[in-house]
Amino acid sequence: MKYTNELKNKGFKISYDRVAATRDGYDLIVDISKNNSYLKCSFSMSHQIGYYFSLEPFDYDSSDTRLDDYTDYFDGDEEWDFDYEALLCEYYGVEELIEM
Repeated sequence: MKYTNELKNKGFKISYDRVAATRDGYDLIVDISKNNSYLKCSFSMSHQIGYYFSLEPFDYDSSDTRLDDYTDYFDGDEEWDFDYEALLCEYYGVEELIEM
Protein backbone atom coordinates (compact mmCIF):
# COMPACT_ATOMS: atom_id res chain seq x y z
CA MET A 1 0.00 0.00 0.00
CA LYS A 2 3.01 2.24 -0.46
CA TYR A 3 1.55 4.35 -3.30
CA THR A 4 -1.91 4.55 -1.71
CA ASN A 5 -0.40 5.67 1.61
CA GLU A 6 1.77 8.24 -0.20
CA LEU A 7 -1.36 9.79 -1.72
CA LYS A 8 -3.19 9.70 1.62
CA ASN A 9 -0.25 11.47 3.26
CA LYS A 10 -0.65 14.23 0.65
CA GLY A 11 -4.27 14.67 1.75
CA PHE A 12 -6.07 12.59 -0.87
CA LYS A 13 -8.96 10.32 0.04
CA ILE A 14 -9.41 7.18 -2.07
CA SER A 15 -12.45 4.93 -2.19
CA TYR A 16 -13.51 2.00 -4.37
CA ASP A 17 -16.99 0.83 -5.37
CA ARG A 18 -17.99 -2.20 -7.48
CA VAL A 19 -20.95 -1.53 -9.79
CA ALA A 20 -22.66 -2.93 -12.91
CA ALA A 21 -21.73 -6.56 -12.29
CA THR A 22 -22.30 -9.10 -15.06
CA ARG A 23 -21.34 -12.77 -15.26
CA ASP A 24 -17.97 -11.74 -16.78
CA GLY A 25 -17.00 -8.93 -14.44
CA TYR A 26 -17.91 -5.53 -13.07
CA ASP A 27 -16.94 -1.89 -13.18
CA LEU A 28 -14.74 -0.61 -10.39
CA ILE A 29 -15.26 3.05 -9.58
CA VAL A 30 -12.21 4.73 -8.05
CA ASP A 31 -13.01 8.00 -6.30
CA ILE A 32 -10.04 10.24 -5.49
CA SER A 33 -10.75 13.48 -3.67
CA LYS A 34 -8.97 16.31 -1.94
CA ASN A 35 -10.56 19.42 -0.45
CA ASN A 36 -13.42 20.40 -2.79
CA SER A 37 -12.12 18.57 -5.86
CA TYR A 38 -12.66 14.98 -6.87
CA LEU A 39 -12.01 12.56 -9.68
CA LYS A 40 -14.09 9.47 -10.44
CA CYS A 41 -12.76 6.79 -12.77
CA SER A 42 -14.39 3.58 -13.93
CA PHE A 43 -12.38 0.47 -14.82
CA SER A 44 -13.77 -2.70 -16.40
CA MET A 45 -12.57 -5.57 -14.22
CA SER A 46 -12.94 -9.35 -14.30
CA HIS A 47 -14.28 -11.37 -11.37
CA GLN A 48 -10.81 -12.97 -11.27
CA ILE A 49 -8.63 -10.86 -8.98
CA GLY A 50 -5.94 -8.98 -10.91
CA TYR A 51 -7.52 -9.41 -14.35
CA TYR A 52 -9.15 -6.63 -16.33
CA PHE A 53 -10.90 -5.97 -19.63
CA SER A 54 -10.06 -2.28 -19.94
CA LEU A 55 -7.60 -0.24 -17.92
CA GLU A 56 -8.18 3.09 -19.63
CA PRO A 57 -10.44 4.95 -17.22
CA PHE A 58 -13.72 6.56 -18.09
CA ASP A 59 -13.44 9.59 -15.85
CA TYR A 60 -15.11 12.78 -14.69
CA ASP A 61 -13.76 15.81 -12.90
CA SER A 62 -15.53 17.59 -10.07
CA SER A 63 -17.66 19.57 -12.51
CA ASP A 64 -18.99 16.29 -14.00
CA THR A 65 -17.49 17.14 -17.39
CA ARG A 66 -15.99 14.34 -19.52
CA LEU A 67 -12.23 14.79 -19.69
CA ASP A 68 -10.24 13.87 -22.78
CA ASP A 69 -6.86 13.52 -21.05
CA TYR A 70 -7.19 11.63 -17.77
CA THR A 71 -3.74 12.65 -16.47
CA ASP A 72 -4.30 16.38 -16.05
CA TYR A 73 -6.40 17.45 -13.07
CA PHE A 74 -5.84 20.43 -10.86
CA ASP A 75 -6.57 21.28 -7.26
CA GLY A 76 -5.36 24.83 -7.08
CA ASP A 77 -1.83 24.77 -8.49
CA GLU A 78 -1.33 21.03 -7.94
CA GLU A 79 -1.49 18.74 -10.98
CA TRP A 80 -3.35 15.48 -10.37
CA ASP A 81 -1.45 12.72 -12.13
CA PHE A 82 -2.24 9.29 -10.68
CA ASP A 83 -0.79 5.86 -11.34
CA TYR A 84 -4.08 3.98 -11.63
CA GLU A 85 -2.42 0.62 -12.21
CA ALA A 86 -0.47 0.99 -8.95
CA LEU A 87 -3.65 1.93 -7.07
CA LEU A 88 -5.52 -1.08 -8.46
CA CYS A 89 -2.64 -3.49 -7.80
CA GLU A 90 -2.48 -2.35 -4.18
CA TYR A 91 -6.27 -2.55 -3.82
CA TYR A 92 -6.31 -6.15 -5.11
CA GLY A 93 -3.03 -7.18 -3.45
CA VAL A 94 -1.36 -8.27 -6.69
CA GLU A 95 2.00 -7.48 -8.28
CA GLU A 96 0.56 -6.66 -11.71
CA LEU A 97 -2.71 -6.54 -13.59
CA ILE A 98 -3.33 -8.88 -16.51
CA GLU A 99 -5.48 -7.98 -19.52
CA MET A 100 -8.09 -10.51 -20.61
